[in-house]
Amino acid sequence: MKKIIFLISLFVFLFAATAQEINLLTLDGEEISYTKLVSKPKTVLFIWTTWCPSCRKEMKRLSNECISIRGIEIKFLNAGQSNSKVKRFVKSNKINGCISDKIVLDTQNILARLYNVSAIPNYIFLQDGKFIYKSYFFTEKLAKMVFQNN
Repeated sequence: MKKIIFLISLFVFLFAATAQEINLLTLDGEEISYTKLVSKPKTVLFIWTTWCPSCRKEMKRLSNECISIRGIEIKFLNAGQSNSKVKRFVKSNKINGCISDKIVLDTQNILARLYNVSAIPNYIFLQDGKFIYKSYFFTEKLAKMVFQNN
């Protein structure tokens, strides 16, 4: 039993250590590390895909509102799709630069698996790089409440 607990602990430690070394790409093809992605004290990751009707609706809403909350970094993490597919979506749906400039591609679904995302769209709230909350919707009021309570 001690060996099993040790092996599980070792796996969790190694996975957490390698999560810091994950490199993703922005829509412009620039590499961004996981560490840099979640480096702000308050970060929200919006996990989405182009084929998901609710995700498309949410992306349009966020783009129209050009959502920005002081002190909170919002990143738009596309799960499992290619750069060209996401770029076509952004162009055809006229997604504003305030959103498209913050799109990050998780082509291997690494972060979606890391945060146990089982449905999309999904919002992951992180404080100082640590998971604190998960939601299927997003409002400024919710964001402020989540970060105030942690």
